[in-house]
Amino acid sequence: MILKVIKDFRDKDKLSHIHREGESLSVDDLGRINDLVRRGLCVIVSCDSPKQGKKPNKKADVDSEDGKAAGADESKPETTESK
Repeated sequence: MILKVIKDFRDKDKLSHIHREGESLSVDDLGRINDLVRRGLCVIVSCDSPKQGKKPNKKADVDSEDGKAAGADESKPETTESK
């Protein structure tokens, strides 16, 4: 998950590093995420994180050639009704 620092705090593993307000952190440990959010040090910005062994899909949601949504069911005809 991607977290945004809302209050400066010292890194628990590398004590010389201070995370500053406005920085983004990538954290995979759910317990650590809960601790930082509960203490008001961070907020969750994104829940997206690559799954183990699976690469993120970087293909656009729309095919550029036909303008249809990628993976759209082509068996259903599109209807455009004007009223």
